[in-house]
Amino acid sequence: MPTLLDGMNPPTPTSRSSSTESGRLVQLRPRRSRLLLAWWLGVHGLAALCLALAALGLAWKCLSFLALASHGLWRFPAPVPSLARSDAGSWSVAGLGRAGLRLTPESRDGGWWIRLALEDARGSLRWVILKDQLDPDTWHALQAVVRRGRRIK
Repeated sequence: MPTLLDGMNPPTPTSRSSSTESGRLVQLRPRRSRLLLAWWLGVHGLAALCLALAALGLAWKCLSFLALASHGLWRFPAPVPSLARSDAGSWSVAGLGRAGLRLTPESRDGGWWIRLALEDARGSLRWVILKDQLDPDTWHALQAVVRRGRRIK
């Protein structure tokens, strides 16, 4: 049964992710980006409109539309795989069989995107992760990791 004193000492809520929580970032599972899909459809739609208005013969327009449609379907950027980061700062990509990756100085963060550049002895891997692909806490933690990695290098 609650007492009068229970309301005077409410439990302290846990804080949202911040730069201090970035060291605990363990797993990144980026979703498909709606922003990227909207941009991709918009660019290809604009190109289709330009082709429709272009002073080309019907045969050239048909070939151009076919090339544009095939590009739109087959060249859509691949999804970012699941990434894991250890407390020591090394990254791994299980889907590619890569472990021991390190953040490079080429990694950057912008307002809506993060370019993640990782490398090991076998070479480098690069992905652009958009803000809508991660939940807000993971997004802020990843930004802190990238910013901290850039200061160290």
